[in-house]
Amino acid sequence: MSTEESSPLSGTSQEYYNPERSIRSKLIIIGVAILLILVAYAYVGTRDRSLDIDDPALISQQQEDGLICCILEFDSGGQPHAIVITRELEGEFRTVVFRVMTLNDDGSPEEINAIGSPIPGLLPTRIALVDDTAYVPIDGEGQSGVWAVDLSDPAWPEDAGFTSTGDGISRQLAADGDRLAINHTSTVAILDITDRTSPEVRSELEQPESGIVTLKMAGERLIVNDTVNDEFRVYDLSDVDTPEQIALHQNPDGTGELEFELGAETPEDRLDQVAIPSRYLDFLIDDGLAYLAASDIGIRMLDLGGADEPEIIGDLALPDRAVRVAQHGDRLFVLGASPGNVEELTYSIHIVDISDRTNPEVVETINNILSEPGIQAMTVSADGQRLYLGLYESLLVFDISD
Repeated sequence: MSTEESSPLSGTSQEYYNPERSIRSKLIIIGVAILLILVAYAYVGTRDRSLDIDDPALISQQQEDGLICCILEFDSGGQPHAIVITRELEGEFRTVVFRVMTLNDDGSPEEINAIGSPIPGLLPTRIALVDDTAYVPIDGEGQSGVWAVDLSDPAWPEDAGFTSTGDGISRQLAADGDRLAINHTSTVAILDITDRTSPEVRSELEQPESGIVTLKMAGERLIVNDTVNDEFRVYDLSDVDTPEQIALHQNPDGTGELEFELGAETPEDRLDQVAIPSRYLDFLIDDGLAYLAASDIGIRMLDLGGADEPEIIGDLALPDRAVRVAQHGDRLFVLGASPGNVEELTYSIHIVDISDRTNPEVVETINNILSEPGIQAMTVSADGQRLYLGLYESLLVFDISD
């Protein structure tokens, strides 16, 4: 692996990390993995994890068998369906379960079928759906890659094959058109998915060792948020065989070092583990703007139109820490976290009006959702009527039509 990469800011070679930093990165990755496992599985089997939410917007609340990793709604034959990815709780490497649900008249989801992953894996945190094929990142024992699932008949999801794409942590992927990107510890693999069920690896992008990233695709651009190394990077994928980094924004912390301690003695300690201060934790892209869930900063807006460095054009402060963000039209939906107790965090959902793109405003908040920290999944329905929230093993559906 090369220790140097061309800098989009200077056009010269920039050293991203030396051997000492490489060792530190490996320790960080191992530590973060241990931390996520401890956070996710604390109190398993010892407590009733059903949530007590008294809010008129809540349509449905149900418990799933396994940790809820990802949620995605799609339409088939005019009928809304939802994909819910869960992972079993028992064993070191666990089966990732692909669940297909339909919606009842009251908006509550009902499972109609499910299939297990071809190999056991760790927690996937982002999936993609292109036409009738869903793609799930699988980080298994000794191999990592993309699991394709054929959804041409949603009632009968079919395993369409597994494609190995690299080594290292792999929990995120993104797709748009005929391109798919999946992250690994020190590379991002770029795939051609013209043949939807037979992805082909075309190239690799070297990146600083992390594995803890969020990926988005926007046309011929790939946007990577690297939480560990404090970097928000933009790549040009117009030539899938020779992708090129074209922009770099330094995240607010800027140290490239992730400090953490195992265990939480106070609610504030637990919050710091889940919503690391001064870090970008999630983001979305809308018409050349990036909206970032930036922990204690709130929502940060970046203009991606610049040639070399995205420009910060504004921040929206929130009463808690922003950890997830979703969008439908002129509304953002922000999952916020604040201290509850050592065992649970208090979550909220902020509905933000972005009709004035550079001057967002919170118009409504759903408060006091208590849940175990560490596992969050959130998405909005295609028609903007429902919001799905996965917290640990709880699947919640909210009516957001007003």
